[in-house]
Amino acid sequence: MTRRFVFVLCLLATAAFPRLAEAQAQGSCIFTETCKCRYDNGYTIDLTPLDSVGSPRFESVSDGEYFYDVNLCSSFSMTSCTGVTVCQSSADGAWTYSCGVLSGASFSTEGDTVYYTFDGGEDGRKSKIQLSCDQNDEGTMFAYGDGPVELEYDFTLYSRYACPLDPGEGPPDPDPDPDPDGGGSGGASLSPGSILLIVVFALLVTYFIVGTLVLKVGLHAEGREIVPQVVFWTAIPGLIKDGVLFICNKIRGRDDGVVGGGGGDAKYDKL
Repeated sequence: MTRRFVFVLCLLATAAFPRLAEAQAQGSCIFTETCKCRYDNGYTIDLTPLDSVGSPRFESVSDGEYFYDVNLCSSFSMTSCTGVTVCQSSADGAWTYSCGVLSGASFSTEGDTVYYTFDGGEDGRKSKIQLSCDQNDEGTMFAYGDGPVELEYDFTLYSRYACPLDPGEGPPDPDPDPDPDGGGSGGASLSPGSILLIVVFALLVTYFIVGTLVLKVGLHAEGREIVPQVVFWTAIPGLIKDGVLFICNKIRGRDDGVVGGGGGDAKYDKL
């Protein structure tokens, strides 16, 4: 009976929030124009709100050895980097290299991950930016240097603008007053996980209220018997205690198991 209840509850949660169970964007995200790509089923990624005309949107991003200035949708020039989208510089600023230009922009898809790449840098340098959807982040860039491929510099961009958009939907408005401490403006939407927790909590509350009314009014139950699945819920504390004691005994190296809802003399059979 308990297993059936848990199974039905999971089904109800899935039905109440189906978008968690389905893939939205499908296929490869194909370059359509600067900072934009389109999936096979019409979903899109639009990075244009992160553009910074004439200057890098992300400045002095460090990989621990070098610094990078990055712009996504237009070129910029600084020191000896002219007409670039990614500029690499030494820690002391003594030298700089172009690591990609706007004319070399392209999108690629590997599994479920989308990359925005800039070719055409000095001596064959290129920059490969992994796009990571984060509805609560306006835009944060991390640099990792050149990895398995020499002179291919890897980055990750966490941003709400890296999230796939429904067909015909435009990108969210830029945050007009981003919180410098990372707290956000308070207008960000709830994450799928938060919505799922709210749905499950609401279902549990409904379950207890409706169950109590059915048992009280329909079946004329009294006392603790008006609580739905009362045996299951009252057994939970003992089961948790048994689990904690079992883990503690294993950590201490003891072989005696603890079973029976509160600890008895029973032992687990050795295999």
